[in-house]
Amino acid sequence: MKRLLLATTLIAALPSAVFATEITVAAANVAPFLDPGRDHSNVGSQFYFNTFDPLIHKDYFKPDMQAQPGLATEWAMVEPTVMELKLREGVVFQNGAAMTADDVVFSLNRMFQATFPPYQVRMRDRLANFDRAEKIDDLTVRIHVKREEPLFETLLNLQQTFIVPEDYIKGLTGDPKVAEDADYEAFSLAPVGTGPYAITEFIPGEKIVYERFDGFWGEKAPLDRATVLHVGEVASRLTALRTGEAQIATNIAPDQLAMIAGDATLKVEGAVTPLFHVMIMNVNHPKLKDPRIRQALSLAIDRELLNEALWLGKALVPASHTMEEFGPLYMPELKTFEYNPEKAKALLAEAGYDGFEVTFDTQGSYYTKGLLAAQAITEMWAAVGC
Repeated sequence: MKRLLLATTLIAALPSAVFATEITVAAANVAPFLDPGRDHSNVGSQFYFNTFDPLIHKDYFKPDMQAQPGLATEWAMVEPTVMELKLREGVVFQNGAAMTADDVVFSLNRMFQATFPPYQVRMRDRLANFDRAEKIDDLTVRIHVKREEPLFETLLNLQQTFIVPEDYIKGLTGDPKVAEDADYEAFSLAPVGTGPYAITEFIPGEKIVYERFDGFWGEKAPLDRATVLHVGEVASRLTALRTGEAQIATNIAPDQLAMIAGDATLKVEGAVTPLFHVMIMNVNHPKLKDPRIRQALSLAIDRELLNEALWLGKALVPASHTMEEFGPLYMPELKTFEYNPEKAKALLAEAGYDGFEVTFDTQGSYYTKGLLAAQAITEMWAAVGC
């Protein structure tokens, strides 16, 4: 289910100079680490574009991939499986070091040829077709893929391919000439990128402080400072807005919107984002190895009912895991998700389901209404005899 990401903003009449220079965000979640290479969570993804840059940017206000220059100013396929990119001159990292072609090659090959276990996961699930990056000269790199890649630009826009500083990472622990696992662990707690805001304070799971990076290569960032605080309860986030402790609150449930709309000091901004609420089944569990049982669990879920009951119809229920953002590879005709409780019952019987208990682990505040959704899903499973 695509996530409806809602933010409420305090619009009390504050002096513009004050409002424009510093804000506090009351966030439902704050990431436990900040490394765009290893992270792929809905929570973590919110925090990276302020601090890091990809080689290829896009228009983030449009659903399709409309590529724009990022840390690369131009690019072209020089062979069916080789892209050449020209790098932007004069880019510096937030620690003051100049960005070089060596940093770009290091950033990409740490993912394409991953040895750090968390990077290996990301390498397999989205970068498996990439072979290597190589330096041609100080402002030119080439990226090689194993077979022709229709999503080349899109994949070079992923946070996993953001550019990071080689020497800084290698110098964090151990041998300063070698990138070790401990270096990557340390980097996730003290990240450095080329983006418009430097992270000057990070308390995992609790607090992130961004400060404007005046050495940024692009348009000057509008804020001097932005502080993101973890405020787990919706009521507490709304209280922070009303008292002026925060100017933005995230992940406000739809059933709170009418109350907010009646408050002249608050404004609701919302959009459907191309992120799914996901439930991952453990295919290695001996009781869930049979795909018929997993399919039955999926068929038992009435996603439209969940949307109407929990999100007041404000989310989108997709037919499959393909999205409009896939461009020419979007497959609207594909129907992966279906609600069919009778078929679910038949599959459970066919698989010889013996009534074993299925445990559903969830983090209550990770998704808006996530705990209620988990409870509703288990009731739907019970209705088909699971």
